[in-house]
Amino acid sequence: MLVASLTACSDTGDPLPTRTPTGSPTPSAFASPEAPAGPTEDEPPELLPGGTALANKVYFDYTNRAFFNRRPGARSPEIVDLLTSAGFAKTDIEITNDTTPTGRRTEAIEFAVRAHDDCLIGQWGKNRYTSYITDVLSNGRCLIGDTLPIN
Repeated sequence: MLVASLTACSDTGDPLPTRTPTGSPTPSAFASPEAPAGPTEDEPPELLPGGTALANKVYFDYTNRAFFNRRPGARSPEIVDLLTSAGFAKTDIEITNDTTPTGRRTEAIEFAVRAHDDCLIGQWGKNRYTSYITDVLSNGRCLIGDTLPIN
């Protein structure tokens, strides 16, 4: 009986009827009740002192994006000042130089904040900001290569 009814639904050449939505869905229709509410435009994210890299990534990104929108030509010391004024400890910050050994501007600056056994890594270059979280390296650092001393 089931086979017969499925056969009756086979291609008859008639297109399937389409359904036109009668209204627009509300945002709450898609919200998960378990999902924590994210910050709104009026509520910027906050630093969670002593928190993990994952817990502070939204704050890290928010702070950096706002800064680079205002200061797209920022130099390494300015980025360190930003991160410390945002509440990150200087002892947890690493940053690459913004000039090459020949004195030319680098195409990108990488910077990191250590949070427990993870690192928040940010990169600013070619007017684009990116970030990610990674494990601390075996030497206890976040960045590979030469970094600037931070006083």
